Amino acid sequence: MPKPDAVTDLLNRSKAILETMVDGVITINNQGLIDTVNPAAERIFGYQSQELIGRNVSMLMPSPYREEHDGYIHSYLTTGTKKVIDIGREVRGQRKNGDVFPMELAVSEMLIKGERMFTGIVRDISERKDTEEKLREAMRRVHEQRIKDEFISTVSHELRTPLTSIKASLDILKSGALTNDPEKSEALIDIAQKNSERLLLLINDILDISKIESEKMQYRITRIPLRSFLETAISDNRVYGDK
Repeated sequence: MPKPDAVTDLLNRSKAILETMVDGVITINNQGLIDTVNPAAERIFGYQSQELIGRNVSMLMPSPYREEHDGYIHSYLTTGTKKVIDIGREVRGQRKNGDVFPMELAVSEMLIKGERMFTGIVRDISERKDTEEKLREAMRRVHEQRIKDEFISTVSHELRTPLTSIKASLDILKSGALTNDPEKSEALIDIAQKNSERLLLLINDILDISKIESEKMQYRITRIPLRSFLETAISDNRVYGDK
């Protein structure tokens, strides 16, 4: 058996540990009534110990968990099925002022003089959650900006191609080099018209940039005939290439 002084020293050490812990420690009996709380638990929930001891621990929970808590204890005592005990999990707590906040909860079971008791260790993770939310928002903004930059880069390239083709076709027509060749003149006019239609589609896409900002832009991926696509690309750029 430990000597009385050793027992006193051990109790003092245990008390000092509980009083200086960052995490809240709450013990309850098998009826869910609070037996002890440490200073950290008082700070986390905003209560003084005398406001908590002897009252049901469900007062520290928001609805609907408050109303369901006693049922959890009864179910465990009668069936032995563990839903929270020995299982760390993230739950919601409620402070004295009514604020609901996220917290981590770990519950363990113990026997004190033959009586079944439960110890709950709680950690307020509000700041961590706020940081995670800010990080997610920052990542969303970076992703959004990257999409916009890629969109602008693509559009800039796509605008130059039809504009160059249209200008080259008009320059040749204006020069009079094809005055006596109506067939080639008609082909150049056709190229200019098709590229004008492409430009109109691109401008409509630019106007849709607001959809990208609201993350409502929809993309439709389809297969296209490669040969006709390449022939169109060659035809659209042949005049400029020849020039």
